[in-house]
Amino acid sequence: MHFDTELGNLENPYEELVANYATISHDIFKPENNTDTFDLDRDTCTISFAVGGKMFTKKLEVHSDWMDTTFFEFMNEVAATLQLSGKFYNINTKGQDAAIIYLTLEQYQTIKNKKLLEFY
Repeated sequence: MHFDTELGNLENPYEELVANYATISHDIFKPENNTDTFDLDRDTCTISFAVGGKMFTKKLEVHSDWMDTTFFEFMNEVAATLQLSGKFYNINTKGQDAAIIYLTLEQYQTIKNKKLLEFY
């Protein structure tokens, strides 16, 4: 998944990102009731979704139209809590964009050892 970290052009950016996390995990991560309260006129927003009947909620800061990067950490905390077979990795794009990939630990180690991608 590849996206611009300026979110002002999206109506519900975190809702869309969470849905895209499901896609890149090939639906190993299956969120339901996915919402966000993103609004450029507020200082914070809240994202929430359920997975397997367990509710996850996170308050994020609104930095003008830039995303709150603690979102990435939160999504991996969710993956760990759910004991998914892999986790979400940030690929270094060297720009203001972000690229996320879902990998098992074995896949990650292979890619990292062969220097196929650069991770944060």
